[in-house]
Amino acid sequence: SHGHVIEVYDYGQMKDTLYYVMEIIEGKSVAQMIDADGAQPVDLALLITKQILEALSYIHENNLIHRDLKPSNILVEQKATKGTRAVLMDFGLVKAFDSQLTRTGRVLGTPRYIAPEMLSQGQVDCRSDVFQMGVILYEMVTGDYAFKGTTRAEVARNCLTKEPEAASMLNPNVDVNLDNIIFNAMEKDPEQRYATAEEMLKDILAYQ
Repeated sequence: SHGHVIEVYDYGQMKDTLYYVMEIIEGKSVAQMIDADGAQPVDLALLITKQILEALSYIHENNLIHRDLKPSNILVEQKATKGTRAVLMDFGLVKAFDSQLTRTGRVLGTPRYIAPEMLSQGQVDCRSDVFQMGVILYEMVTGDYAFKGTTRAEVARNCLTKEPEAASMLNPNVDVNLDNIIFNAMEKDPEQRYATAEEMLKDILAYQ
């Protein structure tokens, strides 16, 4: 239970149908926002990122990894009385991790947002979620994909081998300090990346 994680009220089975009941989020996904308007205001992108990093921190503290962070899995409510609320959903690929924070298994997830170590080694830990959050932040402030390609294989190859153009080159409202935060989150080597969601959140708070 967390303010930025979709709430599940109930679950069960009715005859041959399995079901669960979730809260209604009266808003759009980040993907829909980008499709409609392109690059989002930097302040809004950072607010959404902060809230989802808070959700990730909570999830990781409970020994879970989301593994499938992408713009379509983040819903955003914007209400006059309550302000902006980002909600992380779709835990279909969530996985528990052990004390070493790594597990080996099949490559799952969306290639455009998947972390390099998940592609090359099938390994995943909380830093993989941080990478995906970096990719989403990049897309929010540029309106463009970090890793492009016409096929899944090409996108995956570019994720493994290429660095995206700096966000500041695509959006004059992005400065080099925000570039650094994004690139730190998207380091291809997990050892060089933010070790936790809290580390990335701390830098964003300091940036603002």
